[in-house]
Amino acid sequence: MKKYNNIMELRNAAVEVLTGLQISWPMYNKAEPLSLGDIPEKFEHKYAWNNGTICFVDGGKLFVIPAMWNAHQILMNEGFCEASFYVPFSNGDFPLQYKAKWEALRAEQNQSRREQFLEDCAEFCKKNGIGEISDELLKQAMQIPAIGMKAQHPLEGEKIFTPIGGCFFDSVFSNYLGTYDTKNGVCIFLSSDGKTYITKKMELIKALKAAGYRRKEQIVPLSDGEVLVDPALKMRWAAM
Repeated sequence: MKKYNNIMELRNAAVEVLTGLQISWPMYNKAEPLSLGDIPEKFEHKYAWNNGTICFVDGGKLFVIPAMWNAHQILMNEGFCEASFYVPFSNGDFPLQYKAKWEALRAEQNQSRREQFLEDCAEFCKKNGIGEISDELLKQAMQIPAIGMKAQHPLEGEKIFTPIGGCFFDSVFSNYLGTYDTKNGVCIFLSSDGKTYITKKMELIKALKAAGYRRKEQIVPLSDGEVLVDPALKMRWAAM
């Protein structure tokens, strides 16, 4: 995982914000010059954040960067104190002059979150004795897409089955990581890679138990007569 080594690296990666910088507000279809007021003078060596964006003042200059990698830790190590002040680019707005750089930083933030998520999953599984399932065995399962999958129930109509948890390692997610449940010949499990799978293969269920997965009651998709709507998913599930 990428790490910043010091405050200068963090400053160089961030966008320096000056009064008068043209800011675009896509939701309002307009652009306007930014006014920082007395923030650079009043909040020296302080930081604030909002909606996953960190703003900090260093040497009388204001910098903005997405909360990612170890950015917050660097600020803490350098003795910055948290404060409450305006955080540019934290509500859908972005700097017109640095649009490409800001989009690249947001892409890095997504990558950072994913890497941290996988690290948290690995650490949890190691601590709780949950082993990995081989890629060969995982081929006997079908991953539930991040957007979920639609199915039609003969009596209850349309249902949408979504992955367990999400892309954030919180208490809800950790309660289900490394667990499985079965119903009517269908098994759902939350793998050590943070993805939710379903399978009909008993061989894979045996492997889950051997790897330390614990049984936990949960909704088991496609176990009550539901039929997938998406043709590709439907075909894949039928082939299993």
